[in-house]
Amino acid sequence: MQRAADSKHLGIDTSTSANRARRGISLIVGTAVTVFFVWLIVRRLSLDELARSFVALHFCLLPLALAGLAVGYAARITRWWVMLRGGAPALAWLHTGRIFLLGTAVNNVLPLRAGDVFRMFAFRNQPGLEPSRIGGTLIAERLLDLVALLAIFVIVLPFVPAGHSMGPLTTIASWAAALALLALIGVIALPSFERQVLGRLTGTPWIRSSPLLVESLAAASALVNAITQLGTPRRFAAIVFLSAVAWVFEGSVFFIAAIASGVPGRPLAAFFALAAATLATLFPSSPGYIGTFDFFAMQALIVFGASAGTAALFAITAHLLLWLPTTLAGFACFIWLVLRGGDRETRFRTTNNDPGRKDSRIANV
Repeated sequence: MQRAADSKHLGIDTSTSANRARRGISLIVGTAVTVFFVWLIVRRLSLDELARSFVALHFCLLPLALAGLAVGYAARITRWWVMLRGGAPALAWLHTGRIFLLGTAVNNVLPLRAGDVFRMFAFRNQPGLEPSRIGGTLIAERLLDLVALLAIFVIVLPFVPAGHSMGPLTTIASWAAALALLALIGVIALPSFERQVLGRLTGTPWIRSSPLLVESLAAASALVNAITQLGTPRRFAAIVFLSAVAWVFEGSVFFIAAIASGVPGRPLAAFFALAAATLATLFPSSPGYIGTFDFFAMQALIVFGASAGTAALFAITAHLLLWLPTTLAGFACFIWLVLRGGDRETRFRTTNNDPGRKDSRIANV
């Protein structure tokens, strides 16, 4: 403690230096992981075979995949909107969608989940939309998505042809399933108990002396608050339903990409690729999950009998279908916000008992 005080007295912010060091290490590790998985793809891939597969790609089917992607993202936006409206009933769906898509685009092109940080602070401390609450909804999103992906993985895994295994991904999925189950029990089933425990832990001197532990407890507290503020069971059921819709339609993107790439129409293979590729993003990697996503999507289709070239074409096609439209949509939202004067007023539609009456609230982006 004395050393930290001396550092501040000398003008050295040790916490900032530590954060920069962690970010630097994360970037190095992520880049190394990306290079490793790209190498794994290239070493077993014939470029001639990939070129022949690309020529045979059915481009006419890709608009169907884009339509499925649009429905899936509309469900994701609506899910976040429903979460946020628990504390801000006046929040407009379109405004929520613009922030969501812009955050997604930032995640696609910048490292360290920068888009999530943007989403946390996008509403500039509007009542009911404080960063801590928004951070809780982001954690709730991840938890719901993890549960959905694990459900898909568990459903499809028994149908994987005998003699094949996804190796480390299966281990990761198993651990993630256990952690997700514990999180659901601890956060959803026992919210009041969690709040009491977290409150007592936060006041413990040895925890208060550790910035990392304080930040971890703050994140856990935000998650508990976000879950408990979701409102009625009906609202929570709507959030679960929207999560299911989002992943079913994202799975349709994989299915159509598989058919367009020349893979026989096997929905289970496409959904297995969805679960494997998305769970693989738990590995640290570069922005856009280059390498990790593609390797495991490719492996999932090879397990179901596709050739390496066809599987690689499928992985690249599915990745581009997910990455490029959302990045362009986020860029369009950024342009819209700039043209409208990003940090000037943005109107919210209020909800009240009189449907004929309309009001507005001012929010900064």
